[in-house]
Amino acid sequence: MRIEMAYRNGRIDVFDTMPFTAPNPLGKENALTNFEVRFDELGKAGLWLAAHHYDADPSYAEDCPDDETPVARRRRGWRFLLAEASEVAELESVSVDGEVVLARILGEMVDAAQLKRSASLWLGSSGLSISETIVRLFDELSIVSQVDKGMPPDAVPELCGCSEELVYRLKAARPHQSDDEEETNEQEENWLEGFEDEDC
Repeated sequence: MRIEMAYRNGRIDVFDTMPFTAPNPLGKENALTNFEVRFDELGKAGLWLAAHHYDADPSYAEDCPDDETPVARRRRGWRFLLAEASEVAELESVSVDGEVVLARILGEMVDAAQLKRSASLWLGSSGLSISETIVRLFDELSIVSQVDKGMPPDAVPELCGCSEELVYRLKAARPHQSDDEEETNEQEENWLEGFEDEDC
């Protein structure tokens, strides 16, 4: 795994789990390594990488019945601090294996990994920028939320990986809609009206 972190001052930190690392860094019986990048407490505890492993000691197979597959034991490994909490405000982007997973847009840190997962489900492969994807996905999910009354109010921006405020700021920064976009919006409104007219 290769993690690249870019800061506002031009500094770039690169963390790579492959070079200069022993083939079995967590023990000779290590059969599987579980790398865990922790973004959940970014502003409080900083950015951490945890490395756990699955211990495949031969003795586990000896204790296992012949008709069953032996089970490796998951063991806690080590945690590595990639960025202090105080450094997060200066962080511009984080990439994992070449894919942007966090990106600062108009001052707000966007969960680009969540955005990409949601966009792949609702928009497909569009080739849009992160900011364009946020706006397009928010509009699409807003229509869905009007039909699906069970969707929580904050679900739409959460699925976009950002705040609702950022979406409106991005919309305000965009040039006026083209005729094609206006036509698309009109088609979406007609589609929504079709649902409202149906008897439930």
